Amino acid sequence: MAVAFSCEHFPDLWDMVIAHTDHGTQLALRLVCKSLRFKIDCFQSRYLVISEGGDSAQLIVTGPSRHIPYFDEQAHIHNEPGFWLNRPTVARVAHTRVLDIQGYCPPSNDPDLFTFMHFPALEVLRMTPSVADYDCDHFTPYVPEHFHARTLVLFSNPMGCRAMDKHWWFFMDDSDDEDSQALVPYDVDRSRLPRSVTKLVLNMRGLPTAFPDMYPFVSRIPSHVREVVANAPYYQSLDDRGSVHFEVSAHIEQIHLLAVVFRTMSTRFTCVGFDRLASDFADKFMRELESRYRHIFFNTVDYTIEDELTLKLPDETRAEYIECSTSGVRRGKQLPRNPDRPLISLKEQVDQLVSRVEFITKVEYVERVGRETAELDLLEHPDPDDRACVGRKYNWRRREDYGDTGMADYWHQMRASSE
Repeated sequence: MAVAFSCEHFPDLWDMVIAHTDHGTQLALRLVCKSLRFKIDCFQSRYLVISEGGDSAQLIVTGPSRHIPYFDEQAHIHNEPGFWLNRPTVARVAHTRVLDIQGYCPPSNDPDLFTFMHFPALEVLRMTPSVADYDCDHFTPYVPEHFHARTLVLFSNPMGCRAMDKHWWFFMDDSDDEDSQALVPYDVDRSRLPRSVTKLVLNMRGLPTAFPDMYPFVSRIPSHVREVVANAPYYQSLDDRGSVHFEVSAHIEQIHLLAVVFRTMSTRFTCVGFDRLASDFADKFMRELESRYRHIFFNTVDYTIEDELTLKLPDETRAEYIECSTSGVRRGKQLPRNPDRPLISLKEQVDQLVSRVEFITKVEYVERVGRETAELDLLEHPDPDDRACVGRKYNWRRREDYGDTGMADYWHQMRASSE
């Protein structure tokens, strides 16, 4: 009995075929039947980029370097909330694993449009700056709490939130309300980080940093974040040596990084490419970090133990610390102690804290995590084709901006049903 070579009969085989075809071939296959259209839409939805659509409440949704037919349909343009809530969209974005929020997406709706979006399989959320020349430092200054990604990648700019001062959103005429336009939706706490995040990437992209102003939670990273990756240079590709802007000061960036590392006691830090700021950056940083830890009181340390660090403490300070560690009381309050965990020396405590920080090169980081993860963590534009569009005024919903794509009957697909 003959069996049709369809998605229903050979789903796994069709998954392999789609994964190994180029974008144009996928568009051609999308015309064959509804099943293939759905499969290809799901495949192309694995990595989405959301950016603002100009002076409107619309959002533009594409792939990292190409349009996605399903997200260019008229329903998306004229009824944004309804589009994100309908079943065909929900079924497709259930496959989204990587999401870029590119540029500043202002709270044009009440509630904002992110409220209507749900990505249950999301693994990596990247907050990337705008790609346009006139607003290249614009960014969305909060993380939607219902986007439950495990990895959050943040890209810095030199100006912080001042980068949005000249955004069109803050110059809208609003006769009904004398107050200025809101930077974020009214119910958003910018200092909160979704509890699903266990890995945080802070990417300087070769520029002076302003992370605490952009994302206040960076000043005090919550305990559920187990790993922080800090990257210094800007890379065009993983084969690029990396570049650093001439205004970047190694001393100032050391102070900024120390402020982040010093306040956390359990998070592991991997610092990538900081040798491009200064050849002795790591040595100076480690010495300063050790010095700072040496002068604070730990309730897990027995200060009667003499080692090279306790001997460097001033006599009065050490006497005070010995009394506190012996009595278990500091400033009139009982110190929390774990009876099953014996007190350790100050050197052992400081060594444990300092050992959480590691400085490595980009090559070592790529070997450790693999190229796919490294691209998402280190590259602002992971796809080479995407980097070519930086600075060009694309509107992915306008036909004339596609140019001569040579793609198979794309506009016929726009008239096809999305079901």
